This record gives sequence, structure tokens and C-alpha cells, in this order.
Amino acid sequence: MHATTDTISMQQPIENEILPMIPTASEIASQIEKSNSKSFFIKFPPDGTLQERWYLIQIDMEATKSLNATFTDNGLYFGIFLAKHLSDTKKSDEFSRWWPDWYEYTTCPNSDTIIYGDRILFRPGVTLDSRKYVQ
Repeated sequence: MHATTDTISMQQPIENEILPMIPTASEIASQIEKSNSKSFFIKFPPDGTLQERWYLIQIDMEATKSLNATFTDNGLYFGIFLAKHLSDTKKSDEFSRWWPDWYEYTTCPNSDTIIYGDRILFRPGVTLDSRKYVQ
């Protein structure tokens, strides 16, 4: 374009730029396997928003291994979102209690879309009725 319009580009080439290393799926699998808690923070924008938010998730290795045998190659895992206990919202993340993020729900009769209701606190390890509650 600059040759045809007889102009000069002001953009300088970027040399020796340090880019963050993106781990491979097998490196991620190795790190998760080494982790005792299988928990880590992820950041993404929720549906219908532009602002990214941080979420704590815990990988469910049993579900991942049984439902996705190639997880070390494709990097797809099944996880549980965790949320701070309601009485810990003013505490730092380090000193907060993190519980599975459960919600009451209904389904839209026309589209079968899940409509999330109130957040419900259930102690970790409790088995819930999947017809009433969803993570």
C-alpha cells in the first residue's frame, strides 16, 4: 500500500518482543495431575458481557477421564465452579471458604432453556436432586 501511495509507514517492527508461553495440552495435564486441589482461577467474559471476570474452578478428574479419554491431547476438562461462602465476601481469596456454585433452576417450557434462580449453599460432597439444582 505504501508503494502505491508513495507514503512511509511509521510502524516500526517489533524485535525481541517477549510473548507469554502458552502451555500445550499435555503440559496442562501434567500440572493438573501434580496439583493436590485440582483448583485454579480462570478469566473470561460471562455471556452477554464484555468485562472479563475471574472464577475459581476445580477439575473433576474422574468425570474428565470417564467422559473424555483424550483430555491430555485436546485439553478439554470437566470442572466445577466454586464460589466464596456468602459470609466470606469481604475476606481475601486466600482466607475464604470456597463452596461448589449451585443454583435452583427451572426450564423454559417453550425452549427448554435453563433459567437460573437463587444461588444455594450446599456443603461440598452433598448429592443433590438434579431436577431442582444445577451447577
